[in-house]
Amino acid sequence: MADDAPGPGAVGHRSAGRYLWWLVACQGRRVAAGAAYGSLWNVGLMVPPYVLSRAIDEGLVPGRMPALLGWTAALLGVGVLNACLGTLRHRTMTRIRMDATFRTVRTLVAHTVRLGAALPGRATAGEIVTIGIGDVGVISQTLTMTGPGVGGVLAYVVVAALLLAVSPLLALVVLLGVPLLALLVGPLL
Repeated sequence: MADDAPGPGAVGHRSAGRYLWWLVACQGRRVAAGAAYGSLWNVGLMVPPYVLSRAIDEGLVPGRMPALLGWTAALLGVGVLNACLGTLRHRTMTRIRMDATFRTVRTLVAHTVRLGAALPGRATAGEIVTIGIGDVGVISQTLTMTGPGVGGVLAYVVVAALLLAVSPLLALVVLLGVPLLALLVGPLL
């Protein structure tokens, strides 16, 4: 476990939100690193189209081979940097997910031991299997949204700011359209 955290007895179990917050708080530095990697990676995804457009605009003019080579090298560098950030983000998110899985299993086992012989009267075997197999995975997958989620929001703001400089109308369409699209399509997903 990455950070020192209270044992399973100190878990905020009054609601799902409190439990997820407890899981995030248990590995705060790792979640912050994942959010930073996710933010840099998401913003970095916006750089290659810009560099490519500059390579086309400045490098495809006859006699401008040094400009073309420079922008091509910049595009390669951005691609390599973004690949490294993507790898760091993915590894961090995997560690967050695994930590959440192990903490949840440890918490479930501790609660099962506390209930002891009273457990069969409170839950059926099917409920226990569902919690042990399905719910633990869903809980841990939820935490993997911390990095890309923060990065996605930051990239949304950066794109909106860049579009505002290009076309205020286009920026307004994106600022209003993306959340509206998420609200309409989200439930279908």
